[in-house]
Amino acid sequence: MHALPFLLALLSAAVLAPAVLHSLQAGDHTRPNYRERPLPFPFGVLIVAAALIALIPLVLLARLAGSEVFHPELLPIALYALGVAMLGLPGSAGVPAPCCCSAWCWARRCSSGWAAPSHRRCHG
Repeated sequence: MHALPFLLALLSAAVLAPAVLHSLQAGDHTRPNYRERPLPFPFGVLIVAAALIALIPLVLLARLAGSEVFHPELLPIALYALGVAMLGLPGSAGVPAPCCCSAWCWARRCSSGWAAPSHRRCHG
């Protein structure tokens, strides 16, 4: 019975993924990856939406059937995880694409002479 939340969230994510992907691409919500291919962004909204949609039948099942669907300690963990996920979404949705200037990337660029396309775009 404790695998039910995972299975419902997985099912709701599988159902929502094509629609979220299409709407992000249609709305031009994309960012280039390291190969300059446009990827839908922020696709992480799917995780939050799938988790919230999966909670609806689970809460109804727990209330109406009186069954133990959730562990007792799940509420604080779920609130914390959902809060962190929600804090990350607005910041990543409106921020312009970051430059790929991490210490690892600069070290690799300097040691091998290799420059990612994002470096060429930002730093010439």
